[in-house]
Amino acid sequence: MKITAKIDFTFNSKKCTFIRVEPENLSITIKEILFELAQFSWLSKISKEPIRNSFKIRADKTVEKIN
Repeated sequence: MKITAKIDFTFNSKKCTFIRVEPENLSITIKEILFELAQFSWLSKISKEPIRNSFKIRADKTVEKIN
C-alpha cells in the first residue's frame, strides 16, 4: 500500500492525522475497512449471529459492486 498524503491537524482540540493511501488490491482493502468498522460499531456488541451474518453478506455485496 502506497501512502500518497499525510496531514497532521487539530479537530475539536484533538490531534489528528489524515493519511491517504493507494491500495494494491481494492477488494481486500474494502473488506478490511468494513471488518474494522463492524468491530467498532454496535454490531460488535450484538450476540445474535444472524444479524452479524446479515451485515457481512451486505458488506460483501458492496465490495462486489465497487469492483
